[in-house]
Amino acid sequence: MEETKRILILINERVSPTDKNWTFFRKEVEKSIGSKFEITMGELRTLTFELSRTDSKLYDRERGFSLDNFDLVVFRFIRSDRALASSCASYLQLKNIPYIDRQIQPYPGSKFAAQAMHFGNGIMCIPSVYSNSTELQYMIQNDLMPFGYPLIVKDNNGKKGRLNFIARDKNTALEIFQQNPEVDFIVQEFIENDGDYRFLLMGGKISLIIHRQAQTDSHLNNTSQGAVAKVVDISNFSAKIISDVIQSAENEKLDVAGVDLMIDRNTGQHYIIEVNSSPQLATGAVPEQKMKAYTDYLMSLL
Repeated sequence: MEETKRILILINERVSPTDKNWTFFRKEVEKSIGSKFEITMGELRTLTFELSRTDSKLYDRERGFSLDNFDLVVFRFIRSDRALASSCASYLQLKNIPYIDRQIQPYPGSKFAAQAMHFGNGIMCIPSVYSNSTELQYMIQNDLMPFGYPLIVKDNNGKKGRLNFIARDKNTALEIFQQNPEVDFIVQEFIENDGDYRFLLMGGKISLIIHRQAQTDSHLNNTSQGAVAKVVDISNFSAKIISDVIQSAENEKLDVAGVDLMIDRNTGQHYIIEVNSSPQLATGAVPEQKMKAYTDYLMSLL
């Protein structure tokens, strides 16, 4: 007996119980392709994404399905949710699940979308969970997060450490969401560290490395949030760290990039935090050295 093939049709969200995209379209596809195919409708905005150190998951908890249950995923009516679709594409490519349209490719449209893309290319990223605000709060309330406290709760589209919080217990985590209802949050495992590193890359080569460390009780190592910075030598880092940093900038197709990296103080494991397409050059820490590296790169292109 021939196995039934499963197809998932993803739209950005179901606007009402009678949404034509949800009911009519599904029925018409089922009518056309016959009984050997099972059609499931899903919403991008109800999906939950998980990245661990070794694997990724993508599922809809309420409807009870995972994307790896399907033989084909079809994107329809994704509208402005291209970063969400991009995160899905990273997962589907990693799991070798076919999808249409090919126009939807991994790209760094948000912090999580960038993480999903890097993870798919073999780069270690901080364990993270991303979903809509209601689902993230449900997971926190019901102790469903795959890592314990403290949690990092940060704006999925934030810059310079803004709207980036540490939650040391459940109540604090929920308060962060309730006090910022319009913010698109990502939740991450807290990594104990002695600061982070900004690698400044020019044309695929590391030009400068800056160590940044918070000087207060803050968990933020951004110089814009008061951290102290100093230049460090490339010889302090392993070949694997250097390779991952360069690969991260290449993944995002950036000629000028600021790659932020953190090292776990307990395990020595390094994590790519994010890749900045417009790193501070004329301001922030050691502006003279950054501008020298930048102008040297510009001159090399002329």
